[in-house]
Amino acid sequence: MVRVIALHGFLGRPSDWDVLRSAMPWAEFEAVDLWPLVGGVLAGPPWAEVDAVLEREIRERARREPLAPTIVLGYSFGARLALAVEALALGTLPVAGACLVSCHPGLGEEDLDTRAVRRVNDEAWALRFETDTEEEIRQAWDGQPVLASSAAAPGRAPWTLPASRRALAVAMRRFSLAGQPDFSERLRRWRTPLLWVTGDDDWKFGDLAAWLHETGARAEFASCPHAGHRVPWDNPVEFAALVRRWLAGVPGIAA
Repeated sequence: MVRVIALHGFLGRPSDWDVLRSAMPWAEFEAVDLWPLVGGVLAGPPWAEVDAVLEREIRERARREPLAPTIVLGYSFGARLALAVEALALGTLPVAGACLVSCHPGLGEEDLDTRAVRRVNDEAWALRFETDTEEEIRQAWDGQPVLASSAAAPGRAPWTLPASRRALAVAMRRFSLAGQPDFSERLRRWRTPLLWVTGDDDWKFGDLAAWLHETGARAEFASCPHAGHRVPWDNPVEFAALVRRWLAGVPGIAA
């Protein structure tokens, strides 16, 4: 059995990972609720603080069963937060590996125009979280071009916001891609075994993965068929197979 410390996406919640449990019966999921953690990262530089908070969370969970092989699994927003954990990159956390799905490594530090556009876009989202109805937010979120080739969000009936409006707005502002460090150099020095997964139908993140591969990121890259941005939910069976094949080559794990 492999323990999976799972980090959900933006507008996600721990229960989103439930659909993976049947596709990955060899895995024991510990799904982290990121909202209380992110909501507490308010006093200082957000990316430095989330590094410390998330490192502590992962370390404490991994130590509960020190003999059980553990991996970190992050999707989209959760994957970006995982990139901020320097100890994960350095291989000094008690985990055997990490799998990052539909992850953005960060905009180039010199790409000021793109960062400015993203800041405006994310501020508009923050205002939506503060003022729009939940149904308006859901429709607008699912209507984003990056999600056009994906299925709907993991099933929740009825659909509701995963955290308070204030928490979502704060997280959108403080962890916007506009202010995210460029982690591409960190990925070129990465030491923990890493699987980087994108969906076949997600051309934007597929191109990012190809660029990372070409520029020397230390990861195994995999593309999941019949999947868009929401890879684990678009095709859970094939996603589980990709992870299991990768785990077979990770030291200390017999998948």
